[in-house]
Amino acid sequence: MLEKVIQLRLKLEGSSPNIWRKILISDNITFHKLHKILQAAMGWQQSHWYSFEVDDVIIEEKQSGIEPTPNAKSSKHIKISKFDFQRKDQFLYTYDFSNNWAHHIIIEKVYDPQEVEDYPVCLDGKNHCPSEDIGGIDEYNYAIKVLNNPNHHRYEELKGWIDNFDPKLFSIEEVNELLKKIK
Repeated sequence: MLEKVIQLRLKLEGSSPNIWRKILISDNITFHKLHKILQAAMGWQQSHWYSFEVDDVIIEEKQSGIEPTPNAKSSKHIKISKFDFQRKDQFLYTYDFSNNWAHHIIIEKVYDPQEVEDYPVCLDGKNHCPSEDIGGIDEYNYAIKVLNNPNHHRYEELKGWIDNFDPKLFSIEEVNELLKKIK
């Protein structure tokens, strides 16, 4: 099967305002490498376990001391091309099972490699990723609500905990610098 370049849109489920990235990747990479690309694009730290759910197939990294999901496939051995993704296909990426950062991924376009010069690359995105151990999307949305209201009774507490955090900050240049290191 010939390599394809896939444009995907990654959205952090439940985020308000929406946190998303648009990325070009090769389909000739493993899901483990895709995990690394998504981590860089979102600003995560690769500190937790993850899984992909494509159709009814669970793909995850096998870790010592942790019981794998029954019938799960190894992310280090399964390539993206195995699923022959087409425009509008969708799958799920979950990172950090205790905080349950669920990311909805949709395939927006599929290119021949000759049509695209550079990948992986982030084409667009919006908003800063939450702090990894904030407690999940509901806690993150609550923290943003509190930080937008200096009169809230927990404002000072949360401001001290997440000082200098700008939820609207997103630097495509920084993301692409990180992605260059993954190639």
